[in-house]
Amino acid sequence: MTRKDKIVIIALVVFSLAGLAVVTLPVAEHEALHGVVRVKGEVVNNIDLNVEVDSRINVTGALGVSVLEVKGGKLRMLSSPCPDKICVNQGWVCKPGEVIVCVPNAVSVSIEGDGGVDAIIR
Repeated sequence: MTRKDKIVIIALVVFSLAGLAVVTLPVAEHEALHGVVRVKGEVVNNIDLNVEVDSRINVTGALGVSVLEVKGGKLRMLSSPCPDKICVNQGWVCKPGEVIVCVPNAVSVSIEGDGGVDAIIR
């Protein structure tokens, strides 16, 4: 094994460890998350998801009242007057970009963050 081979091996190990460190570091630990509630496209409520208090929020849509549940930094559609209950069956959302939409009731809830990373390209 020549001196150049040893240099190449050491460089590969160093770059591999540096890449591993970058991939495993947390990107945004304390991003301020909130849920944006819209009825017919109009914002009717902003929900802070970083609060420790669990709550239920009534949202009046085209068909009636949808109930949102906020618990532990995430939210879900607890009940809705729509016929198929797709929005209710979607479950919990907690990451920026996730959306719950109830088309018949014209209600949507999206998770948004203040700052932080929009995308990571590897």
